[in-house]
Amino acid sequence: MLFSLVFVLADQASANDTPSCAATTGFIPKLCIDLPLATTVTQDPQPVLALVARPAAKPWQPDIAPRTDVAIEPGASDKDVATVAASFSLEPERAQPEARAMERVFDTNDLRSYAWSAAIRQGIDPNLFVRQITAESDFDPHAHSKAGAVGIAQIMPELHPAVDPTDPYASLDYAARLMRGYINHYGDWRRALIAYNAGPGRLEPGNRYYLPQATILSNAFAGGETMRYVARILGR
Repeated sequence: MLFSLVFVLADQASANDTPSCAATTGFIPKLCIDLPLATTVTQDPQPVLALVARPAAKPWQPDIAPRTDVAIEPGASDKDVATVAASFSLEPERAQPEARAMERVFDTNDLRSYAWSAAIRQGIDPNLFVRQITAESDFDPHAHSKAGAVGIAQIMPELHPAVDPTDPYASLDYAARLMRGYINHYGDWRRALIAYNAGPGRLEPGNRYYLPQATILSNAFAGGETMRYVARILGR
């Protein structure tokens, strides 16, 4: 027996409706089919990031707020502090020669070459000038004597304020120029060395420190220090 099946879908069902069934006639059994309909997937919209403007950078300002962590000694006023501050020199601070941890390191060979050049620039014998500096300090820029002489050329600061004795290059230039003046004034290296070591007043008649050259170059003067100094440099 041939049966004809006719499926008549009812109204469109949603995904949650019951299965759709065809209408039946007579002995034809009721047939139902379940056709799930595609569902629409909704996505939440992505949040839009708002651009937040950064605040403009503030220019650096010095800290001029009053200090609260500094206490003034009892008995001192703000006026006293201002007076003390005003008393400081505007010149930059210089390290004391005794502060050996702050000493600069110099190349001895470079200093010897500079001494040679300084002597040539002043028109004096470079060999004798290098010997002189060797006798003075052995080219030690940090040398100090018990008499108060300072630096590579053993300059007395109070007698020669025009030069910084802790600067070896400036001291070498100054010493070479000083020796040129002594040689021109006294006429020879021997007397110039006496003037450098013992002071020019020792050679000036009428000066209260004057002494005969024979006395200066003997053990009777300064225990023979100047005598040995001159002999070491001149070799006689």
